[in-house]
Amino acid sequence: MAGRLEYKFLVPNSLLGDLRADLLPYVAKDPLGGAQHTGEYTVRSIYYDTPRLQCYDAKLDGLKVRSKFRIRGYGHPTPDSVVFLEIKKKYDSFIEKHRSPLLRRDLPSFLAT
Repeated sequence: MAGRLEYKFLVPNSLLGDLRADLLPYVAKDPLGGAQHTGEYTVRSIYYDTPRLQCYDAKLDGLKVRSKFRIRGYGHPTPDSVVFLEIKKKYDSFIEKHRSPLLRRDLPSFLAT
C-alpha cells in the first residue's frame, strides 16, 4: 500500500449521525461491513514491540520516524478468516503501511517460527 497523509478528528457522538449522512455521497461501503449490513464490524489488533519497548517509547517521545508491528483481523474470527501481518511506518506526517494476509489457522505455526 502506498503511503498516505492521515488526519484524525475528534467528533462528539451527538454529531455522528449527521456526519455519516453528510459523508455518504462521497464514500463506498466497506466490504468488511458484515452480513448484518450494519456497516460496522470488530477490529482485533495485537501489537508487538521489542523487549525494551522501543516502539512504545518512540510514540511517547513523539519521534518523527517510528514503526508499529501488529497482527490485525476483522469481523468474527474463524479458522478460515484472514488476518494481516502489518508494519506501519511513520515519517513525520507521512504514513506507510505494508501488510501481508495470512489465514488465522496458520497464525500459531507462523508465530512459532
